[in-house]
Amino acid sequence: MDLTSTPPPNHCIKSSNLSQSKFLQLPTEVRCIIYSFCLISPFPIIVWRGKRPHTRTDILPSLERDRQTTLSSTQNLALGLLRCSTTVATESAQIFYSKNSFRFQRAHQSHVIAWLIKVDGN
Repeated sequence: MDLTSTPPPNHCIKSSNLSQSKFLQLPTEVRCIIYSFCLISPFPIIVWRGKRPHTRTDILPSLERDRQTTLSSTQNLALGLLRCSTTVATESAQIFYSKNSFRFQRAHQSHVIAWLIKVDGN
């Protein structure tokens, strides 16, 4: 078997294939157990690490540092589940946001509020 010619796996279910998905035929409770294995971090997820930038030239390096910190604290999680079909995204987001701890280090209150509003979607 030639593994180099094998196409990469499709991690998301296309909406046209939802009725054929074996995964969505599993009971919701079983899917939630799977999501838990894929999306719960044993460590807090660092959302904000940087200090408030003092000048305009400090803004971009600060944002990039925070993005890299967040990526490193979530690198072992299957975050692609949050971008799959509506059903998978909704179910997996509920597990991800309710079962993980999120850390805002040296964050201003406005950053935390803005993040919560974005997560809530309202």
